[in-house]
Amino acid sequence: MPEAGNPASLNSPYVLSIFEDSRQNIWLGTWLKGISLYDRENDNFIQFPELSNTFTAVLFYEDSQKNLWICTNSGLYLFNRDSMTFRIWLHDPDDTTSLSSNDVRCIYKDSKGNLWVGTSNGLNLFDRKRDTFTSYHEKDGLPHNSIVGILEDNSGNLWLSTHGGLSKFNPVNKTFKNYDVNDGLQGNEFNRNACLKSRTGELVFGGKNGFTIFHPDSIEDIKHISPVVITDFQIFNKTVRPGEKNSPLQKDINLTDKIILKHNHRSISFKFAILDYASPEHNRYKYMLEGFHEDWVETDANLRMATFTNLEPGEYVFKVIGSNNKGVWNYEGASVKIIITPPWWQTIWAYIAYIVLTGFIIWFVWKAQLRRVRIRNELTMKQFETDKLQELDQMKSRFFANISHEIRTPLTLILGPLEQLISETSKEKWKNQLQIMSRNGRQLLHMINQLLDFSKTESGRMLLKAKKVNIVPLLKGMVHSFDSLAKRKKITLNFKSEKDVIPVYVDTDKLEKIMANLLSNAFKFTEPGGTISVNIICRDEAFTDTSSVFSNASVQNASPLQQYVL
Repeated sequence: MPEAGNPASLNSPYVLSIFEDSRQNIWLGTWLKGISLYDRENDNFIQFPELSNTFTAVLFYEDSQKNLWICTNSGLYLFNRDSMTFRIWLHDPDDTTSLSSNDVRCIYKDSKGNLWVGTSNGLNLFDRKRDTFTSYHEKDGLPHNSIVGILEDNSGNLWLSTHGGLSKFNPVNKTFKNYDVNDGLQGNEFNRNACLKSRTGELVFGGKNGFTIFHPDSIEDIKHISPVVITDFQIFNKTVRPGEKNSPLQKDINLTDKIILKHNHRSISFKFAILDYASPEHNRYKYMLEGFHEDWVETDANLRMATFTNLEPGEYVFKVIGSNNKGVWNYEGASVKIIITPPWWQTIWAYIAYIVLTGFIIWFVWKAQLRRVRIRNELTMKQFETDKLQELDQMKSRFFANISHEIRTPLTLILGPLEQLISETSKEKWKNQLQIMSRNGRQLLHMINQLLDFSKTESGRMLLKAKKVNIVPLLKGMVHSFDSLAKRKKITLNFKSEKDVIPVYVDTDKLEKIMANLLSNAFKFTEPGGTISVNIICRDEAFTDTSSVFSNASVQNASPLQQYVL
């Protein structure tokens, strides 16, 4: 018993575990006071003050290398006999390779030298070389995370007692087969370290309702494989039933091999079950959607549903497999093919139309570009031709202007002596002939001046020089200048005016050119024996001071305020 003030006495009266190692040392684990080592020679106890006095040692274990392992509720300890020190392993929430829990309940070294550690939160395999732990939990197949005992059978399988039944673990393929009270166990809950293996290979596990003893080789594995079925199909969380309006199902979902959906059915769900009712809460499932998932997704009996959202158009295959409470998997499972049709704008015909439309647009743009280039070239050529014609016209104008200048000089020299002859000749016959020659000479001079005026008109330097004149003698002289031409062509030429004096504002030079052009055309289109008449008619006698003259038509609003017909 503990003695007050005596450090060599037992540190606590509550002894939970006693162990004698290979050196006949006796170790005691106490409640919340750590451990004590009994010294046989001195009949006292050796304490370890460096250890926490708040932890409880529940189990001592010495492996084949004489290492002493201590399982506590505050981590896993290893005792160094040479230095009389301890090394500790604890759980680190941020490190998945650390011990899965500080509450260590059992430890076992198998025939292959692997060290297995059972905790309140899973089974751990310790790797001494890497100083890491690999843990297994309910999600991996354990019936319960609390491991309270570990034994190895003659086939190398580990038998784990838990608070949820027994589990047979195959370390090679990492699979679990679980057994519970329905298989003949004393109960589903077992006590800590209440287990042993007999010389005959039988395994014994103790629990709250007694103990369970069996030989592992005598247990026949259940070979029955329960079928897996798909029990429900939903679109946007609404169950789809065959026969409903717009339903993609023609028959029950469990009998359907293929489902064709529209492109807007992008959220679908499947419910499934394995038809094994011995312990349905321990059934497990794996599912995947080929074309969407790369690996299997595992779930348990509490969540027998798979939901997929935002599925793109295409083909998928939903597969689900399941295992019963014994860990027997139905790997064939159930499956259904899903085809999500694309919208019309993503169909093959739409893409063909896109290609054709794109080609047409490219062709149209190309043709339009060619048309623009052709039009631009045509305009360039027309502009070039226009420029060349203008240059040619300018050259002609310059040519005619130069020729006119050259002709006007000798013509002027001819008209001068001719006027002198007219004034000196007394014979009326010769004088009339000379006057005709003079008028025609002046007419020729006027035509030459027209050529010069044409050049001025093209250059924009032609100006109107109007002055007030009596138009009657002006036009009469111009008409009589064509008398000789009329005689040669045997055409009668008449001139008549209602008045002898008709004053008008006119550019005499321009008027002479107009009349010469009109009379020339008249002689051109009049047959021999015909008559050409030039008449001056006064339309409004109220205004006789100013007038305008025009040919073969009436002038409306003539300026200044008088009208005539030629």
